[in-house]
Amino acid sequence: MGLECSIGVCLRRYRYLETFRENATDCTRVQALVARAVKKFGGAPRGLSAALIGDRNTATRLTDDPRVPLVSATGSTGMGRTVGPRLAQRFARAILELGGNNAAVVCPSADLELSLHAIAFAAIGTAGQRCTTLRRLFVHRHVYTTLVERLKQVYTTARVGNPLEDGSVLIGPLIDEAAFTAMQATLSEVRALGGIITGGDRCHAERYPAAYYVRPALIEMAEQTGPVLRETFAPLLYVMPYTDFDEVIELHNGVPQGLASSIFSNDVREVEHFLSAAGSDCGIVNVNIGPSGAEIGGAFGGEKETGGGREAGSDAWKCYMRRVTSTINFGSELPLAQGGPLRHRLNCPSVCDERLGHIFGDLAKHLLNSIERPIDFRFLDNEWWRQANGVPVSCLGKDSDAQQPLDDDIGIDLLRIEFYAGEKSAAAHFAHERIFDSNKPRQQVRAERSDPLH
Repeated sequence: MGLECSIGVCLRRYRYLETFRENATDCTRVQALVARAVKKFGGAPRGLSAALIGDRNTATRLTDDPRVPLVSATGSTGMGRTVGPRLAQRFARAILELGGNNAAVVCPSADLELSLHAIAFAAIGTAGQRCTTLRRLFVHRHVYTTLVERLKQVYTTARVGNPLEDGSVLIGPLIDEAAFTAMQATLSEVRALGGIITGGDRCHAERYPAAYYVRPALIEMAEQTGPVLRETFAPLLYVMPYTDFDEVIELHNGVPQGLASSIFSNDVREVEHFLSAAGSDCGIVNVNIGPSGAEIGGAFGGEKETGGGREAGSDAWKCYMRRVTSTINFGSELPLAQGGPLRHRLNCPSVCDERLGHIFGDLAKHLLNSIERPIDFRFLDNEWWRQANGVPVSCLGKDSDAQQPLDDDIGIDLLRIEFYAGEKSAAAHFAHERIFDSNKPRQQVRAERSDPLH
């Protein structure tokens, strides 16, 4: 059984088997959850789950240990750039879930009431400290003022404090002083770029001097630049207007990260475009719901600098398995890998060739009917085959034809046919390939097909 470990510069997140964290209390809580699950399923092997408390050196030892064939690492892209090469050096597998500079697009047809609630939850939930937190918001100019004004009301009235003391509190503290410092440094950059900031100041400093409560920051930016292009792990939401849908798709994808995204629209064409290969380039793409909170049970992970790894989902278990391909021979003869002991080319009139030649002739004539160019039958060059299958000699190119294109714009069509024959069955494979002039931009058109022959 492979071991998994979640590691990072700031050890803040968990996975299933090997986990460690700087905070022993949190490790104890995770172990308690594991104990409850084990009890529900009637027990588990000793050592299945272990909480290892340590620092970067501990993470390095786990990463370099040959007894750990797989490492699932959750953290920043910087951490991934360190962990990935170390694992590659010993050919260990990695599941990387790294930075997520997540974005949402609000279209003119969007339900603004729904959008408001979804955006607020995704942007300020967990004080902006989750990988799928909404950090960039693109709003169409027709609805920009209306939505942004309502968002400002939410940002200035949402309660910040200790949720253990007050159940109406929606926003808790940042994890530590370093997070607060990074947030304030980013806000300073924003001010220098002319961004308009609502919120972002520290709260309850007198009552909780060792804790860092902050009001979430709503930042209006004229363009996507500077700190907008990177992830700051804090409650910062950059809001930018857009006019053209194709333009906003380009802006949406114009960052190195690719974890989660969402679109708010009631226009099916916009929705389908956003979901297609021409739309969002993220691993999680949502419609009329924020980028965070709906991913439970789905394949969780992202593209580009997010790392490409996936947790959960229908195929997640495959990442933790060794794959084996087995072939069992129940007979007394040794079959060849390609499915038959004999391989023939149509270049001599044998009994087998004649039988299969008629079948191939039907395939060739079908291609001839759909191709208006000379065909090169260099390796099928025998007269009986042509005559038996009604292929006129005038349709067949010569060897010299293949050396010089017959038409600068079209090129030469080549038809290649080969087949594999056994005692009871045979299979044919043919490929139609068009080769173009090497002096022009290289293009190639291929059409292949395999057919069983009985």
